[in-house]
Amino acid sequence: YSISQETKDKLGNMDKDVTITLINYSDYLSVISFAERYVELNNHIKIEKVDNLSARADLMQKYSLNANDNLIIISCGENEKTLTEEEMYTFDETTYEQIDITEEAITNAIVNVMAEEKAKIYFMSSHTMYNVELFGSIIDKMKNEVNEVENLDILANGSIPEDCDCLIISTLKEDITEMEKDKIIEYIRNGGKLLLMCGPNVEKVNLSNFQAVLDEYAITIENGIVLEGSSANMVSGYPNFIIEDMEVGTSLTRNLNQKLSICLPDAGKITFNEERLEELGIENEILLTTTEKGFLRTNLNQPSATRTEEDSIQEECILGAVATKKIDEERTSKLVIFANELFAMNMPVQMNGYTMYTANLYNNSDAVLNAIAY
Repeated sequence: YSISQETKDKLGNMDKDVTITLINYSDYLSVISFAERYVELNNHIKIEKVDNLSARADLMQKYSLNANDNLIIISCGENEKTLTEEEMYTFDETTYEQIDITEEAITNAIVNVMAEEKAKIYFMSSHTMYNVELFGSIIDKMKNEVNEVENLDILANGSIPEDCDCLIISTLKEDITEMEKDKIIEYIRNGGKLLLMCGPNVEKVNLSNFQAVLDEYAITIENGIVLEGSSANMVSGYPNFIIEDMEVGTSLTRNLNQKLSICLPDAGKITFNEERLEELGIENEILLTTTEKGFLRTNLNQPSATRTEEDSIQEECILGAVATKKIDEERTSKLVIFANELFAMNMPVQMNGYTMYTANLYNNSDAVLNAIAY
């Protein structure tokens, strides 16, 4: 339980007061001992122990805790980050091993809460298929990573705020207006950053203005649902619940020691206009694809779980990508796109008698958080 040199480098000379609050950790002596190493490292770090949570109704209400729940709170001034016991471990889908990341979690939390400024994330709230509230657990995790998150109605606001560090747009139920299109394109051409979680346009509404935004990155999202033909890459035999890996080394995983396994329900297919990439100054990076047995289905009344003659040919279908657009010698605009929004939502799914929430499946939350961090 010694502190690594990396933590010493990051925190050894810190000059801000940070409190590590351990709630119901009296039986976890190793965690207490480990936390005390931080106090020994820097006298600006202190520990507060709460062993009788039932006497702290304020904490129970603020963090939605039961009397026996445990939680670690890292705070510095008004900034704070919470760590659950589950966040002290990760699971390597390749080796099937549980990995202790307690030090990484605590050290990164301290670094985050000491941040002078929070990144500002705006979630577009108009014209979308689903209310922003349905992304609640992901938004809470974004805030826990020391981001500020606000809803944005571009038409009502009149513009995209100048402090927007990342604009999030989810699947649309109707087209954006000409004014909103122009404002988003202006944001892009000024070096803006976007996260798109946009599934296929299965209702085939006219989205010409939104397509003009996608055209800035030479992207199209095909109409239809992607199905996986490999039984090893689907949930419980459902080919529309695709499980794919984002390999180590992509822009969203290069700082990890493992790949991310992501489950996308009813995903769309991303297509790049290869002829326009160079013309627009676009460099693209594929994050996520189906296996070579993937295919696109446009007739959603077709009940077959396997490919039929009216489905597309089997091929690797792009489900997630990064596009970097060169604006000038000093500025670039970056886009992370997933052809799906359901994977990031608090959507309950009944399978084999169990209720699961899509945002909690596999590494879905991590994929979104890494996209925001990128």
